[in-house]
Amino acid sequence: MATCLHQAVVLVASAGDLDTTGSAVRAHVRLIHETALDYSVDAELTVSLPEIPTARRQELLDQAVNHCPLVNGWAVNLDGETP
Repeated sequence: MATCLHQAVVLVASAGDLDTTGSAVRAHVRLIHETALDYSVDAELTVSLPEIPTARRQELLDQAVNHCPLVNGWAVNLDGETP
């Protein structure tokens, strides 16, 4: 999922002529034990976009999430920011 999101960030950024040098996606994944045979997975993704202008970061991230269905429903935040 982190790889999918990072590839989507690079794809969307390249269409907008933005520099993704140094960008990264970190995933914090939790396996939740509900019952003896019932588990679920929860994840929170944090994206770092150091070379993208601050004003463009959220728009880029939103577009990338739309291109990566694997992250649908999980929290995706910009590094150092929470929505």
